[in-house]
Amino acid sequence: MKRYIKDSGMYTDLMNQLKDKFEDTLGHVFIDEILVVQDTEFEIKPPKGRSGEDPTEEQVEKWEQKKKHAWKFQMKKLPELFADILDTKKEFMLIVRQNVAKDLSEEQTLAYLYTELRKINAEYKLVKPDLHTFSDLAKLLGRADWDQAYNIPNILENE
Repeated sequence: MKRYIKDSGMYTDLMNQLKDKFEDTLGHVFIDEILVVQDTEFEIKPPKGRSGEDPTEEQVEKWEQKKKHAWKFQMKKLPELFADILDTKKEFMLIVRQNVAKDLSEEQTLAYLYTELRKINAEYKLVKPDLHTFSDLAKLLGRADWDQAYNIPNILENE
């Protein structure tokens, strides 16, 4: 069974800043109803070569692609059972894969958090992101491939 640790508040602070900045798209989201937990055990194991040899370039490239495309943040509805056990009134749970997310820049972290918050619609249901959800983020960042780029602008600083 996976072990999660409760976030110290760093991600909650960033989400509050995002909500304040993007009141028009995030105003309906109550950040204090999101439980933020870190999955510290997730890892994509590096490749091994045959008989103790070094892995091939192809194996290393495949591993790098897996790491790049693994989800880093995931918003979920908090199961009622967990809410009861934790004695919390929180509606959602944001899972942070810390071993993958730790390599992100602050700008990337903000962009990922924004997309996860956008998954909560005005009816307080989780929805799959659509073209509209990501088009405003791509516009803010000036590129559609923001999730593959390291050097992106800080969306909190954009006007």
